[in-house]
Amino acid sequence: MRRVGLVVALLWLVVTGVAADDVRPVQVQVKELPSGAVDVQWSVPKVISPQAMPSPQLPDQCQPYGERVFVDQAAAWLTRQGYRCPDGLAGQRLGIRYPAYNLGLSTLLRVELSSGDRYAHMLDPGEDSWLIPAASAGGMAEFFAEAQRSTVDGIKHFFGNWVHLAFLGALCLFGGARPGVRLGTAFFLAQSAAVVIGSVLGFRFEVPYAEIGVALATILLAREALRAPEDRQQLVAVTACAGVVHGLGIQNLVLPLGQDAGPGLVALLLFVLGMDAALLLSVAAVSGIGRFVPSRVGGVPLPKVAAYGAAGVAVALGLGALINGPTADAADTERRLELPSILSPSGSALPGSRRLATNTPDAAFQSFVSIEAFEVRHEVLVRLRDVAARVGIEPGAELAVDEQDGVKQRIRDLVFAHMTLEIDGEGQKPTSERVDFLTLDDKGVLPRPTPVSEAVQDAWVGVTIVYLTPTTSQSLTVGWEFIEGSAEIPATVTDPESTRTVLLNPGEPALRWDNELAEDPAPRVSTTAVEPAELVIPIWSLIPLAAALVLAVAALRRRQPSLSFAIARVMLVVAVILGPFGNLAIALPGLIGSEPSASQAKRILGRVLPNIYRAFEFREESAVFDRLAIAVTGDTLTKIYLEHRKVLAMEERGGAQARVEAVEVIEVNSVEPESSAGFSARAIWTVGGTVTHFGHRHFRQNRYDARVFLVPEDDVWKIQSVEVFDEERVR
Repeated sequence: MRRVGLVVALLWLVVTGVAADDVRPVQVQVKELPSGAVDVQWSVPKVISPQAMPSPQLPDQCQPYGERVFVDQAAAWLTRQGYRCPDGLAGQRLGIRYPAYNLGLSTLLRVELSSGDRYAHMLDPGEDSWLIPAASAGGMAEFFAEAQRSTVDGIKHFFGNWVHLAFLGALCLFGGARPGVRLGTAFFLAQSAAVVIGSVLGFRFEVPYAEIGVALATILLAREALRAPEDRQQLVAVTACAGVVHGLGIQNLVLPLGQDAGPGLVALLLFVLGMDAALLLSVAAVSGIGRFVPSRVGGVPLPKVAAYGAAGVAVALGLGALINGPTADAADTERRLELPSILSPSGSALPGSRRLATNTPDAAFQSFVSIEAFEVRHEVLVRLRDVAARVGIEPGAELAVDEQDGVKQRIRDLVFAHMTLEIDGEGQKPTSERVDFLTLDDKGVLPRPTPVSEAVQDAWVGVTIVYLTPTTSQSLTVGWEFIEGSAEIPATVTDPESTRTVLLNPGEPALRWDNELAEDPAPRVSTTAVEPAELVIPIWSLIPLAAALVLAVAALRRRQPSLSFAIARVMLVVAVILGPFGNLAIALPGLIGSEPSASQAKRILGRVLPNIYRAFEFREESAVFDRLAIAVTGDTLTKIYLEHRKVLAMEERGGAQARVEAVEVIEVNSVEPESSAGFSARAIWTVGGTVTHFGHRHFRQNRYDARVFLVPEDDVWKIQSVEVFDEERVR
């Protein structure tokens, strides 16, 4: 059953059909060369004027070189430019920028890195960039980078929030650095405990209430600072309470820490550690400066002024947080960074349903040719009333269901008698053909699922002829012999990069297409090697990490450990910040095929899953088997192929086959070892594909939540089975 699940998961895209129509997206293709140069090509549909054309946005380190090439294609503007990117593209952002605004177009990003990793990502309208996955020496290397980010975010949060600065001022009112460090340690320990308890129990405060807690503690500490030292009470308790309240609100501030740790405890504790280091260093700095400041100015005691000032700021900020109410969490903050488009894809300017061909509803015949890597598909749309006399029916008649098969055969013969098609200069014999009565609307052309009585005056018939080709055709010619009643025949040819429509007439009865594609659309299927596990050693972090350990041990042996413990925490922060630099990766060959980290599993799935979809784009049975065997274990091949034969043809689209545009692994939630020396990964991924049918291009994107089982076979990762938990249509 698991193996049957594989078929369901990987082919559901084409089982359900591509029912959502969309304009061709902007396409950006980026290829990184071993020399460090990057070839960039972008294609923009002609619904956008040249003045409003978007351009790809590469990292700042990328500089253009050579001449920019601009090609005016029939249906798109095509631009090519070379860049030099000395630091590479892995882990960098790639985006799209419009001179003014986005009318609602999606953008398909295709990236091929020099490492061999290939990615495809669809930017929805409103998204302006995508982070290319980083090529790391291992899961720990990525963890170090994400750990650094969480720690630095904690430092930024401390210095970027006036409540914390007021709290800092209150801690420095008790005479020197030692009391401030002691209170800061209480705040840190209470925060850490609250983070752990809140994570376990799933309990958290909204951010404003957490900041209000710190403000109240600041006010109480300022009040105690105004008293004589012998009368001060509960300083540690007040500070610890503030730490508990703030710790319970941190979960709404911290972004997820990579795939290995998830958005959980490690990220939260590192955030707290970053705040703590900022607080400790600030207490030391302010206390040191305070030694050179007189205790009175003009007879006014400065400590008293500072206490009232800290309390006043805390009151103001606390009231402000209370009035403003709950704020957005970290995920919402990320979403706000997206630039909104002026119109959505379903807006009036660019409707969700869009024809690629010119709309000519009065033509007796309409000709549509679609060119793919291994197929030429010719679809002819016939208005029945214009050929009624030639196929032996009355123009105003009602065509019963039992009469329709004969009429469809005569229409098929009529089309073949007056149409010729040559591929690469030679006449071709169709591989398959079909004739259907159709329904027409703004969303496209669909065969009737169930025959009904047809009014000849309003009926449309579609003739679909398929020619298989060994490779992408180099030239094609469609010719028509005109008959009475058809003065013009609109003919549309669509290839993977452009669309062109011409009106054929007796003087110009043929449409010719020549292959000017910038890239061969033939899918590439490649193996995913099983790499040895690696031990990553953060060289630059070793010294501060050792210092932190020595200081922590010293703190445990001394009667007054606050200072040593505080310095140990600061050194630990230094070690975390230096973690991503100077890493040394040591391969562990004995662990080949062992359980990978979540980030490594994501990378493996990102290479293996697209191969499944690409394999089914081949037409010959032997070619499909050969490509499928690269990514699927032998025991599963036959079952997958037989299921593929049942469901791959999209009956609702006249048997048209989808071309997969983008397969993206969004996240890997868990990885577990399997007894077969492989592993299983709970993953979420999306699949987007297009199909061209009677002058319409349809786009569908599905999202899958599944557990994928992979095994090493001949030093290559292969999918053994898939267990699907959820599938959802996204577009």
